[in-house]
Amino acid sequence: MEDLEVQVPQSIAEAEELVKRLYQPGPPSFTHRLQEELQKLQQSTEGWRLADILLGSDDNNVRFFGALTFYVKVNSAWESLTEDDANFLLDRLITWLITSIVPIDSLPHSPSASDTVPRLSHQQLLAAVYFATSLAEERQKLPRSLQNDWNWSRRMEENFPAAAVVMCHAMRHVDGDLQAKVRAESFVCFKAWAYYAQIRYNDATRIGDITQVTRALLECVAANDTAGETLAELLHHCITVFGPPELHAISALIRGTWGQQRLNECENLFLDREGMIFCDILHGYAAAHQLHLVQTLGSDTTDEIMLIRRLDHYETAAETYNYALDYWNNFADHAEHCTFDTSGNHPWLPAARTHLLQAAGEWMPKIRYLPQNEFDEWDAEARTSFDGLRNDFKVFLQKLPGIVGPSLLQEVVGLTLASLQDRAWLDIEANLFCLGTLSATLTGDNIGDATLTQLFSSELFTAVYTAGVPRMTRLAAIDTIARFSGSFLSRHPHLLQAAINYLSPGLSYTALVNEAASAMHTLCISCREPLVFAFDYLVEVCARFSRGPIATNRSKALLLGAAAAITQALPTDASKDEAITRLVTLIEVDVAKARKMSAAGNLRECHVASTSVLQGLHSMASASRAPEDAIIGLVEDKSYSNYWHNGGGIALQRRIESCLDVIMNLLPEQSDIAEEAFSVLRCGFTERLPGPFVLPSAFTVQTFLRVPLTHPSLAQILAVVGEFVSARAKDYNPFPSFAEEGHKIILRIVEIFRRLEVPGSDPEVAQNSIDVLDRLAEHDARFLTEEDHEDIWFVVDFTIAAIRGPAVPPKRSAAKLWTTLIGFTLPPLDAESIQRRKVFLDNVGEALCAALVYNYAGQAARDDLDWLSEPLKKLVGTHPKTTEWLSRALRAPDFPVPALDDGAKDGFVSHVHMMSNTKQVVYLFWSKCKDKQLVQVPH
Repeated sequence: MEDLEVQVPQSIAEAEELVKRLYQPGPPSFTHRLQEELQKLQQSTEGWRLADILLGSDDNNVRFFGALTFYVKVNSAWESLTEDDANFLLDRLITWLITSIVPIDSLPHSPSASDTVPRLSHQQLLAAVYFATSLAEERQKLPRSLQNDWNWSRRMEENFPAAAVVMCHAMRHVDGDLQAKVRAESFVCFKAWAYYAQIRYNDATRIGDITQVTRALLECVAANDTAGETLAELLHHCITVFGPPELHAISALIRGTWGQQRLNECENLFLDREGMIFCDILHGYAAAHQLHLVQTLGSDTTDEIMLIRRLDHYETAAETYNYALDYWNNFADHAEHCTFDTSGNHPWLPAARTHLLQAAGEWMPKIRYLPQNEFDEWDAEARTSFDGLRNDFKVFLQKLPGIVGPSLLQEVVGLTLASLQDRAWLDIEANLFCLGTLSATLTGDNIGDATLTQLFSSELFTAVYTAGVPRMTRLAAIDTIARFSGSFLSRHPHLLQAAINYLSPGLSYTALVNEAASAMHTLCISCREPLVFAFDYLVEVCARFSRGPIATNRSKALLLGAAAAITQALPTDASKDEAITRLVTLIEVDVAKARKMSAAGNLRECHVASTSVLQGLHSMASASRAPEDAIIGLVEDKSYSNYWHNGGGIALQRRIESCLDVIMNLLPEQSDIAEEAFSVLRCGFTERLPGPFVLPSAFTVQTFLRVPLTHPSLAQILAVVGEFVSARAKDYNPFPSFAEEGHKIILRIVEIFRRLEVPGSDPEVAQNSIDVLDRLAEHDARFLTEEDHEDIWFVVDFTIAAIRGPAVPPKRSAAKLWTTLIGFTLPPLDAESIQRRKVFLDNVGEALCAALVYNYAGQAARDDLDWLSEPLKKLVGTHPKTTEWLSRALRAPDFPVPALDDGAKDGFVSHVHMMSNTKQVVYLFWSKCKDKQLVQVPH
């Protein structure tokens, strides 16, 4: 029994003896006691030294226990080590690792890695690879700001040659059962060192001769898929591991037997993992060698570009297309730069243009839709990927016209007409998609007009309505007309009638109606004057279509807008009046329907009809606006104003107002109805020339006053009212009638303020209400500064409360309003006006300064100070009592930072007056207050 007693070891030798006994057979109870005693040793402070000594034992079990003890100590007592201790421990662990791999008696006198590594077993080599990988990966995790960063980097450079020998040997000279494992881990190791060097130096070669590992990797590519994946990844993300010889070797690999075999597999739709890897390598090489490939066209690199262009078939190679398009986009960018560069000679440009043109032609089939039955089998991810492919190709295509000239347009139109002969509808759709992309690149210099005339004179746009044509092809044809309306059709009036005839049948198809109406709308806006002849036809189309079963509110509105656009080109106001009246008559049909549905209690149909009315009016108002280029330089013409304000146009405006009134009365609480109605009004008051939709200001104000204070869209409506005030308030002085309307708006704003009570109850409504007042004040602030009644003082109190309150939007708007009020200097101001303004500021100045100082004392966010400093800047330069008001606010009982000393407060007041940069003074004071507040926070 005595032999089974476990004695507490008094020396390292006794501890080693206990470890040996642990691995010998014995009773479970004795083994358990041994484990307990040894665990105490591991957890003791001497555990570090014990582990280090046991690793030097001749006994494998003892060495294993020593390594296990290190593992336990690192996981349980790492924080007890100083930085020096940790560095020493790291050195010891590395030493033991190396000696366990390389059984050399005297490590300092060991032979070189090139002599040692070949003698390692596969297991030892694998361990060395693991260690080398861990070294590079863990080094990347250390922050570069450490003082010993240079020392660590130096040691990494010293160790890299040995690591390179390990990687090269693992890639080249391993066979047997562990070959695949060792090689795979060597590739991981190479990437770890490459990324480390790339991040650390921005050039992987600075760590040493890393290209020797690259060459070893290239030797494995043909026979090892993982090596190919590693090569592709490094080509895309770590190009500095490849020097010119390595890139040349990759070129030979691509153009050699292996590359040709892989390319043939791609072209035969046999794109397995090996084929995908080849595609990635080819595209990575092309991207890495971009300039060389482009600028040496006509040599061997032409073959490589031809290889890139031969990759095809979207269904199996979608994953490679991002790389391919990136390549061609970069190719096009470089060629485009050199096309417009007159400082140098670029003899390769003609060949580059040929390749780009051929690449575009070879890519076009890749964006072709599959037949509908096959397309329906695609899941959402596949469809999204295909849409992304089309958009990426569009970006590439838009770069080409400036490089290759009109030949690309000729090519696309030629393919379209050839496909039309074959009735290859999906090809036609793809070609029209490309053609639509090119429409944005036309310069208007008639280049390409002859080619486009062939297209628009063909049977294409009538043939697409024959049976069996896919919907997407019909949509593409409709879209083509819309896209070329302004850039081509507007210069060829003889084609416009045909274009309208092409679009009209689309209004008979449920699946095409909205797109056809939208194209008609675009065509009429782009070609107003030459389409005047078609107005009567369009009115007839609108009337007939609106009664049809497939008409939607959107399509009806678009057609009404199309007809209204043409009226803008009519020669006289009277002719415009007559034309718009015919369209408003069609609108009134829906007004009557809305009334009828409301009376019958059918609110759903009432809402549909009301929406149709408002969308139609909005479309007409937008489309009939004068073009921007017609406004520049115009002086107001009283003959125009008289017609619409005091002449024959009043009757039409009254009918438009009636339509709006009726709909607003039928559905007064509907958000979308109110917002759409104010959008119609907005089209009028933002117009610079008088017209049928430029309704009197009084009507806009009346409509605003009828909006309930509890309306869910009140904030949005106030935003429109603010725009209205900006557009019309400039007439405040010349036209006293608007002074009356402005006063009504102010009173309504006061009602809104009273309902809110505090700005924070609805910050968006409060903000937009204050903005309306600010827009008025920008043109004449006297409505506040020279008035003396209860409503005005309520506005004063509310806006000062907004500055003091926590809600940011009304705080900023109120600060802007007070900046405007204090700084308003519309000349000439008579003595009486100046005195009234002084009295006003005397009454509000102290409260305003108190609210501002409250924010400056750390209660506002830093970003708000830019807004809040402006009123103070204006006040300091305007009123002599500002110093007194600021001093009182800083010493008020409710000052938020009582710990701030008087010196800081007085310094703030004096600096505000002495320094021109008020924002900087305010910010410095705010920072002091924030610092004091942090000190006051209890810990």
